[in-house]
Amino acid sequence: MPSKKLILESHLSPGDVVMLTAALRDIHACNPGKFLTDVRTSARALWDHNPHITPLKEDDAGVEVIKCHYPLIHRSNQTPFHFIHGFEQFLSERLNVPVSPAAFKGDIHLSGEEKAQPSQVQTLIGEDLPFWIIVAGGKNDYTIKWWNTERYQAVVNHFKEKILFVQVGEKGHNHSPLEGVLDLRGKTTIRQLLKLVYHAQGVLSPVTFLMHLAAAVETKPGTPACRPCVVVAGGREPVHWEAYPHHQFLHTQGALSCCQIGGCWRSRTLPLGDGDPKDKPQNRCVDVIGDLPHCMDMITPKKVNAAIETYFDGGLITYLEKGKAKNIDFVAASKRVIKSNSPNGKTNNNRMNRNRVTLRFLGMRRSGIHPILNWLAGLYEGKVCFVNDINHQHRILANHPSDPLPAVDASFNQEARLDENKNLLLLSYEDMRLVNLENPSMEAELYGQSGKLHDILNLRDPFNTFASRLHLQRKQPKNAFVKDFLLPDENGTPLLPRRWKFLAQEYLGQTNHLKNGKLVINFNQWVVDENYRKQLCETLDVPFRDEHREQVPEYGFGSSFDKRRYNKRGSSMKLTQRWEHFRDDPEFLSFFSDPEILQLSETIFGDVLDHAPIRAALENAPSAQKVAPVA
Repeated sequence: MPSKKLILESHLSPGDVVMLTAALRDIHACNPGKFLTDVRTSARALWDHNPHITPLKEDDAGVEVIKCHYPLIHRSNQTPFHFIHGFEQFLSERLNVPVSPAAFKGDIHLSGEEKAQPSQVQTLIGEDLPFWIIVAGGKNDYTIKWWNTERYQAVVNHFKEKILFVQVGEKGHNHSPLEGVLDLRGKTTIRQLLKLVYHAQGVLSPVTFLMHLAAAVETKPGTPACRPCVVVAGGREPVHWEAYPHHQFLHTQGALSCCQIGGCWRSRTLPLGDGDPKDKPQNRCVDVIGDLPHCMDMITPKKVNAAIETYFDGGLITYLEKGKAKNIDFVAASKRVIKSNSPNGKTNNNRMNRNRVTLRFLGMRRSGIHPILNWLAGLYEGKVCFVNDINHQHRILANHPSDPLPAVDASFNQEARLDENKNLLLLSYEDMRLVNLENPSMEAELYGQSGKLHDILNLRDPFNTFASRLHLQRKQPKNAFVKDFLLPDENGTPLLPRRWKFLAQEYLGQTNHLKNGKLVINFNQWVVDENYRKQLCETLDVPFRDEHREQVPEYGFGSSFDKRRYNKRGSSMKLTQRWEHFRDDPEFLSFFSDPEILQLSETIFGDVLDHAPIRAALENAPSAQKVAPVA
């Protein structure tokens, strides 16, 4: 019987993806030979060298795409399960096969070459010394997980010259600097972080991605089989749901009424005033002392020191040799880190740049993505590599050839591989959450350094965007490419309007997720206004060329309404009138139940509608129920 083909999809946080790596391992461990598997997830670098990955495409015959969830979390306070069981129970029930943990950790793989390389710490200080990784902050979504910087600093000070601490944290998140540490905040890609964990003697962190990596990444030969890790946890999550057996998991559950019978699962300590529903009273800590939840305030630096010392007192590991850390210039060593990309589109003169220019292009499907991408590719003479729809494509290797575009041909542009030096690297992200594009450093290892970087956001008006998506979804409802075009949530409610709204807010500068030479493109204006296209070329500092504007690339079947009938005469298509097809359609009208969508559209695109009945229907539509934003 042939193996069943599965694509597991999840765009949750990297810590969640670590748990999905365990589920993939255990699908195969419990059902050998029954499945061929691929993934579509955030934190793609976590899957490198994974032996259970077989490149599959959504439209391949027999492929099933599974959006992975872990509903078990809703019973985590009542049932004795760990996070590792979450995806596994879901997939076991979905596939009707046994899936249970074969190991108590995620499944992360490093190549022999990666393990043979010296650690970043050794490279920066010139000596191979044992070190601990420390995370002293986090994201603004769950501030209730934070312990304050002063307390982390007290721990660092306590172990001065006994433990070398290396501070990490994702750029754009809240990680205040510590003194007396090697500062790698915002300076590690995911693969670099994995290698750093591989070399690390221990880890100190809150409940976060790094905690899961501390268990999932193998240890170096000659070191303990299980890496020491101290977790400042408090009372948010049930201990059994998050803790690994060999970690010192500092919690307060059972000591406070708010977490007496399990985790409180609250989000924030104090309101941030950013409009996020996590600010609401029902999502905030009910017992705050100063700037900390009571549960975190109870965990003193002395208790953390004692937990760290446990590993040394037991003889598992040893402190630094006396005097080894005394002469380390942490400030100078931290500055030796080579930055992956220069911000704000400015040129980086590093001669090691593989790409003279990198354009990261973000847009919604059916918003004119590929005509503009094709036009952009045609502006750059020389070698060009285009990677299409990265977040939905199968695993991308270092020698990935350029995906096809009409403008990339031997007469003007030359196709290049990812690992070649080139004039332009053009990266396309379709229907991707903005928060997943905040930091380009995760791409640098695979795609190479760039002399100039621009984040480009393309936006089409909502009326014609939604009409094109709805039209194609109804024409081909069973096609794997279009079946989820309305972006349904777990209950089947379309998230399409919300996703457009968040892009519109970014377009207007009301949010600022894209920070690298950000450039916004108004698709409606790009279609009809040559002067507008010339201005874009001036911004990109390239000569104006327009010969590729009329081409209709083959991606996504071409146009939803016209396919490729208008190739080489694309401006003849009625791109601003697609909405008329759905002027009386209840499902289409329901997409505009949030009045802010109309307001944003008029601010950006002006008066798109000229049909009184549909305008009246939209204006009389009931207001949308308020829901948590997902950028």
